[in-house]
Amino acid sequence: MSPPDAYLYSRYLPDEELLYVLMKNRPINTPGELMEQVFSAQDRRNNKKLIELVGLLYWDNVVGQQKKGSAGKGAGSPRRLARVLRQFELTYDLYQISAEKLLHMLPKEFGKFK
Repeated sequence: MSPPDAYLYSRYLPDEELLYVLMKNRPINTPGELMEQVFSAQDRRNNKKLIELVGLLYWDNVVGQQKKGSAGKGAGSPRRLARVLRQFELTYDLYQISAEKLLHMLPKEFGKFK
């Protein structure tokens, strides 16, 4: 089990819906794109609101799987989200902003996932 997965699993087990978004449809010992790109920094793994944001952006509750196109490397991708979050961290305290507020702060390129 990779350290980020093990950490998230033990930290958020009581909040299964958060784990579902990050680990659904893959073995727990296989890191996914969302895990690698968005939560590679430890301080982000501790921020429940960022996990909620990832769920709002990239998870389709209707079909119970990751949204189409969310595993790519282009506009609105998890890789791009990681860069935007690094930029936000310079100005904002991301622990104090709700996932919904963060969602509205994202650039237009994320509109296809909102």
